[in-house]
Amino acid sequence: MAVKEDHLKKFSFPLQTVTEMNRLDDEIRNNEAFKNQLIDFLSRVGGSSGQNDATKVAYKISDMLFSSEILTHYSWTGISKRKENPEKQSFTALKKVIEVFFEVLSKSDNRHTKEKNDKIIRDGILKHAKKRYERKRQQIGAKKDLVTADDEVQNKSNEGNNDIEQTEDNNQPNDKDSDSEIIN
Repeated sequence: MAVKEDHLKKFSFPLQTVTEMNRLDDEIRNNEAFKNQLIDFLSRVGGSSGQNDATKVAYKISDMLFSSEILTHYSWTGISKRKENPEKQSFTALKKVIEVFFEVLSKSDNRHTKEKNDKIIRDGILKHAKKRYERKRQQIGAKKDLVTADDEVQNKSNEGNNDIEQTEDNNQPNDKDSDSEIIN
């Protein structure tokens, strides 16, 4: 029995750079086996019953394929309305990536159309990319704060245990308060 080649190992998902996004589109265009394996993989995430919500599935597969930060560098047309980031990449240039989205979403939701596909990517994933990125950054920051707070609690509880030390001479506890208890 022949072992199937894992074509997906060529990429480290989620993609982080514009170069990686372009490489993905090229690989889908030039390698049918890669394209089929990617569609199969993403269809396992999105389902293939035809009864799922394409919008929810689109967000799931988008999160698997692309970092939230890289999506902030894209708009549907490549034109930005914001002055802070006037140069954006055109997502429509990634024709084969859009095609994979369509195929996966069509398997998961049998009501899905090319128009809905474009609308989900344009008006959902790309339009709200900055908000989603900022929300994820805040969540990561909150997790770091939580870890720091847990570390502080742990350190304080360890400090309380440092009052009792073992002496080298007799390995008996040397507690500052224990002398007064013995005398009384």
